[in-house]
Amino acid sequence: MNLTLISVAVIGMVSFIFDATVATYVGQLQLPLLTPLFVFVSQIPVVVAALIFLSFFRYRAKKKIMPVWVAAFSSYVLIHLIKIMIVRQRPFEVLAFTPLAAATGSSFPSGHAGVVFAMLPFYLNWYWFTFALLVALSRVYLGVHYLSDVIFGALIGYGIGLIILRREKWFPR
Repeated sequence: MNLTLISVAVIGMVSFIFDATVATYVGQLQLPLLTPLFVFVSQIPVVVAALIFLSFFRYRAKKKIMPVWVAAFSSYVLIHLIKIMIVRQRPFEVLAFTPLAAATGSSFPSGHAGVVFAMLPFYLNWYWFTFALLVALSRVYLGVHYLSDVIFGALIGYGIGLIILRREKWFPR
C-alpha cells in the first residue's frame, strides 16, 4: 500500500508539469457522448445520492456506515482547508476557455475526487473504483480542475479513508 501511495504522489507531482497541456487539450475536446455523462456524474446532488444509496446497499450494518461517512466528511474538511491555504485558479480562469460546468473557489485539490476516493477503501471493488475514477476524470473533462488537482484530491481522500478504515474500533458497534 505504501508503495502505491508513493507512486501516486510522484505521478501527482509530475502531473503539475503537464497540467496546462492536458487542460488546454481537454478544454478543446467536447465529445457529445461524454459531456452529458460527465456533467451528470459531477453534480454534487447526484454524487451524494449515489453515495448514500451505495452505502446502504453495500453495508447493511449501521456500524459500517459511520466510518465511511467520517472518512468522506474528514476528506471534505481537510481539502477545503487546503483550498484556503493554496489558492489556485481553475484551468478555465487561467487558460481562457469556457468550462462545461460551473465552479467557484480554489482549484487545488479536488473536493469531488477527495470525497469519493475517501470511500474507496470501504468499497474496494471495481465498480466503486470505476465510479470514483469517473467522478475525478469528469472534473478535468469539464474544465474545472487540473489533472494534478484530482490526483492529489484522490490521494488525500484515499489516505484518509485508509486511516479511518484501520481505526474502525473507534466507532460504536
